[in-house]
Amino acid sequence: MSLDTVQLLRNALVAMLGIAGLACGWLLVLTGWRRVFPEHTHPDDDPLASRLGCGSCSCSTPCEKRRAEAQRPHHTDPLAH
Repeated sequence: MSLDTVQLLRNALVAMLGIAGLACGWLLVLTGWRRVFPEHTHPDDDPLASRLGCGSCSCSTPCEKRRAEAQRPHHTDPLAH
């Protein structure tokens, strides 16, 4: 094998191990989230998927915080102030 082929295989292995490491890290985040917020998780679901409320309250009707945010003007131009 040439030096270029060895370098290519080494880079590919590093990339694959990096992706596997990120996946394992994300699994640790999800497991930790499930332990910290057990009341907001379901055994078969993604622990972060059920955190839907505006203040993590999971209310199904518009609350005061949502009404206040809906009335606040949203600027798309950063220089519009």
